[in-house]
Amino acid sequence: MIYKIGVSAFGRFFTVPCSAVENYIKFADPDFYKVLLCVLCQSGCKVESQEIAAQCGLPEQKVIDALEYWSSNEVISAKADNETKMDAKPTYVDFKASSKDEKPQATSQSLPVCATDAINPMKNTAAAKSVIRYTPKELAEKAKSNAELKALYEEIQKILGRPINPSETAGLVNLYEYYGYSAASILIMAQFCHDIGKDRIAYLETVAKDWFSRGICSYDQVEEEIVRQTEANSQNARIARALEIEGSLTKRQKEYFDQWRDWDFDLRLIELASERCREQKNKIDIRYINGILKNWHEKGLKTTDDVANSDIAYKAAKEKRLDKQRKESAPSFDLDEWQRMADAMDPNDLSFEEVDDF
Repeated sequence: MIYKIGVSAFGRFFTVPCSAVENYIKFADPDFYKVLLCVLCQSGCKVESQEIAAQCGLPEQKVIDALEYWSSNEVISAKADNETKMDAKPTYVDFKASSKDEKPQATSQSLPVCATDAINPMKNTAAAKSVIRYTPKELAEKAKSNAELKALYEEIQKILGRPINPSETAGLVNLYEYYGYSAASILIMAQFCHDIGKDRIAYLETVAKDWFSRGICSYDQVEEEIVRQTEANSQNARIARALEIEGSLTKRQKEYFDQWRDWDFDLRLIELASERCREQKNKIDIRYINGILKNWHEKGLKTTDDVANSDIAYKAAKEKRLDKQRKESAPSFDLDEWQRMADAMDPNDLSFEEVDDF
């Protein structure tokens, strides 16, 4: 559908820099565009951040962040007309590991993490929140000075299909600078999270920090872990279908499935265990199934043929035990022989003496 656009008949209009559309329309915060439009619509060269905030319905700090963002990206020029006293910025240190075997070491660069807030993720894996605090201007300047970081911002937004806000951008910088993950590693982690329906940067941070605590740091290690977890998720889905489990798996169910994989059981054996569970309980009971599989594991049974052979051996051994018990409980004399003797005996042929002897 093609539209013909006219604006002159509808009143005055203003110019918008092409770069705001060509370079940032997919990625910039929508609120930042509201601020930009309001600023460009103003007459004169000066604007009040409070007035723009009221016009946009945004906090004043959001307006200041937006002006810094557009200015740092050279879409407009925005500079505070009056100098205000700012709080002293904290000294920053950069934690980077030169190899997977080394612990993060501090350098003299004033980069991401405040020295008083810095954590060692290898010792404190519970620290899930980013400790980086950057203004949009600082984040944009980092992207301008680091082509890899700029590409990371852009590609992450393509994966998510939406722009990322400054807080999310700071989270990516945290993973890149503090935890030492390469941009390529962060991107394949983001794609993995997206594929499993987790598009929040906070979830990506949690995954990355967990992997870091387990020594999964290099690109090859990250890729290997993604392959492992992807296969595990696929196997979990097949097992869930076999057990008629609907919806998301619980933590306990996943633990059972992981245990069965550790025991090297294939799907056919798990299905056999579920069939025996139904026969005994007339329903699916995952704890009962786990008990069956644990018993097979302890006996060294790995396949359905192993189980079938074990069943045959068990039945044969049981029958042998029953035969032995029957023989042991039988009387020491032959009752059939006594019956035959009684049937052949003629009472008239017996004398009193014989009767007494008998």
